[in-house]
Amino acid sequence: MRKLLAGIGSGLLLLGVPANWAQENVSTADLMKIIQEQNRKIDALTQRLQGLESRQAPAAGGDTSQVKTVLMETNEALAATNKRLDGLDKRLVLGKGIEGLKLTGDLRLRYEMRDQDFENYAASETDSKEDRGRFRTRFRLGMVWQNPTEAWEIGAGLATGGDDGRSTNDTWGETNAFETGDIRLDYAYAKHKWDVIDGLPLSLCLGQQKNPFVTTYMLWDGDLRPTGVTLQLGDPKGKNYAGAFLTAGAYDVLWGPNLNKTATNDYDVYMLAAQAGYAFKSDPVNALAAVGIYHITPDSLYDVTGVSIKFATSPGLYNMGLAEDYGFDVVDLYLEATTSVAGIEVKPYVHGAMNLSADGDVSQQNLESGEKPDENDMAGLVGLSLKRGKWKLGYSYAYIGADAVFGPLKDSDFGETAGLMDTDIMGHKLGLSYNFTKNMNVGITGYLLDRINGGSDETAKNEADSTTCMQLDAVYKF
Repeated sequence: MRKLLAGIGSGLLLLGVPANWAQENVSTADLMKIIQEQNRKIDALTQRLQGLESRQAPAAGGDTSQVKTVLMETNEALAATNKRLDGLDKRLVLGKGIEGLKLTGDLRLRYEMRDQDFENYAASETDSKEDRGRFRTRFRLGMVWQNPTEAWEIGAGLATGGDDGRSTNDTWGETNAFETGDIRLDYAYAKHKWDVIDGLPLSLCLGQQKNPFVTTYMLWDGDLRPTGVTLQLGDPKGKNYAGAFLTAGAYDVLWGPNLNKTATNDYDVYMLAAQAGYAFKSDPVNALAAVGIYHITPDSLYDVTGVSIKFATSPGLYNMGLAEDYGFDVVDLYLEATTSVAGIEVKPYVHGAMNLSADGDVSQQNLESGEKPDENDMAGLVGLSLKRGKWKLGYSYAYIGADAVFGPLKDSDFGETAGLMDTDIMGHKLGLSYNFTKNMNVGITGYLLDRINGGSDETAKNEADSTTCMQLDAVYKF
């Protein structure tokens, strides 16, 4: 009797199958809604059938031929439905060795304005960069596929912007009326993961990837994606990770012939980097400490005389190849702590760096007479972040000597975008933001910056002495 009632229930269930199952194109969302609705109906019918079975006994000698016919037809219809669902499942599979696809991204609309100050500006020379206001868009789309059987993760991202790795912004109407923006490859990597002693994660990442190092804008621009190989023990950027971590990588920074078409040799610029630290989790304080070193190969590194575009805000890099003693071996120390005070999340942090190979007489920047690289080889940053509910307030002060870090890698907003140089810069960064909804955020960021030892004298070619820059943002994340 149980089987008979179940068969009848299945027949009744099929009467409620939506007509759109008969269509050829069924979206994943529609399919999920159908399955959820049918599961609900199955649960309700099961409870009803169990109630009927408990109250009824089989009718002895009754004619069950009609019931058997209905049961047979119902089973045939159910088999056909299952076959169709199998076909839909096959069309939804992405490919061999890949299970699932996760999409993430964001859209940011920005209004940016800046005001530069020149002490010795040459009136005979025009400079459209002195003051400006502009609207910009940033759109990013990230995709991640998983292969849990072989423990591989494949990631790829698209973003607006040009070939400058430090910017994914597209400026409105920059060269044409209502011009359209470009979409480029932001990153593409393959990462293999293992679990080692006591579940400590170990990963190997190949390709162009998100920055694996714990750092700040003093050393790295947030848009930069290192290209190469990274081996990482632990997960320092994991939300709940606690314990030791070690990150080591080798990256291809620059390929010289793209800079100087007359060069007879390749100018390959590589970076070797390593960082070790510890993440501490407890109540009421979480803390993290990390120490790192970044070495950039010096061989023929800056022999690109005549190039007028690359490294425009670190002009001394063009003739650095003439300074045999000069190089980049930057060591850094980063410390942070997070706690809660009266319902406010408080996060102070400090970051210091020094270039151990800033020797010789040639600097990245145009400096005052008598200034040398080894006198400008240190950088420091102190910051504080406060968060309560939907509000977030941040402040930081940074001092970046002319030869303390590799200019083309540090944050461009704190310098080039604001109208100054990559290094030889100091100043304040303030930010305030509010989350209207879980995914929608608005904020304002201000920069008050000054040159340290350079500026607009005759040798600096109208370089600004100070600048004020403000950015108004609306960001939607998905």
